[in-house]
Amino acid sequence: MHTSTGILRIERSIACEGCIWAYLECCAELGRYYRFAARFLDPQFIRLMKPAWGTHVTVIRREVPKNETKMWGRNKSVVTFQYEAPVRSNNKHVWLDVDCEEILDFRESVGLPRNPEFKLHCTVGVMPGEDKGQKSRPFP
Repeated sequence: MHTSTGILRIERSIACEGCIWAYLECCAELGRYYRFAARFLDPQFIRLMKPAWGTHVTVIRREVPKNETKMWGRNKSVVTFQYEAPVRSNNKHVWLDVDCEEILDFRESVGLPRNPEFKLHCTVGVMPGEDKGQKSRPFP
């Protein structure tokens, strides 16, 4: 396991009433390194691009927290997480598996299930045409 940090970003979804997006904005070099390394695992990854939100760990994905007021105080806070290499892929996205009790505790504290729909992961790359970007707006 390796360790890194990310900045927690919380945004309201424009496409879904009351829905929130929250993610850890991770080091761009982390993503760049693993996108480059992925090329050696599969030649198709020569076309791999960075995700629309950059290298990130999704914390809340279009969910409605029950205790939203607790959430905003954590916006822009630094979170440490552990990740496991090598990269994993579904031939559309490339990611690193992530462990982070702090993220899971945060989800619970705002009234969401401890475990998200998709296991915690750090998205480092997408194949062309797979990342249309998400509609959200930053919290001021």
